[in-house]
Amino acid sequence: VGSGIIVDKIEGVRLFIHPESKPYSARMTNGGNIESKRFPSSVLNFATLDYLGNSSSPLIHQTALNALSKYGCGSCGPRGFYGTIDAHLEIEDTMSSFLQTEGAVLYSDGASAVTSTVAAFAKRGDLLIVDEGVNEALLTGVSLSRANVRYFRHNDVKDLRRLLEKVRANDIALKRKPTDQRRFLVVEGLYRNWGTLAPLKEIVALKE
Repeated sequence: VGSGIIVDKIEGVRLFIHPESKPYSARMTNGGNIESKRFPSSVLNFATLDYLGNSSSPLIHQTALNALSKYGCGSCGPRGFYGTIDAHLEIEDTMSSFLQTEGAVLYSDGASAVTSTVAAFAKRGDLLIVDEGVNEALLTGVSLSRANVRYFRHNDVKDLRRLLEKVRANDIALKRKPTDQRRFLVVEGLYRNWGTLAPLKEIVALKE
């Protein structure tokens, strides 16, 4: 890294510093003295999306090797290009059983899942009420939907209320029932770009 620290290995969200590269950090105390100390042997990595440490899991590594031995490896593997195989169906059955749902649909990653889901549900003429802090994958889905879009300030329930009241006033002016138009609230439970939690109870209460 830029500070001259050499990373020996990475395990999940923890970086292990090479023993020969641990620099000293220095700070000035309240008394005006310089206090220095060596970096710890490991630090938390806040620049990773590997929250669960799957990249360093021996079980994941072995499972990946088994899959490579059975299915081989190509440049990519989306079902839209190469079709559905038994592994897709098995994991969907496992997911639906765990979630206690009738079924499950497997996507290659979270970004494509939310992009496709928004565009699949919302169509031209529908209305999307969207938190302006949602990530780029959701914004792509919003754009692809071709629906009417209104944004409210990030995590601002008061601004959401103002926007919903404006929509209701417009319904009255047009003599339109709320059920005449399909409407969706688009938020994130935990915002990827902000690290903030959505006030879901208040949002659901406003929706009702």
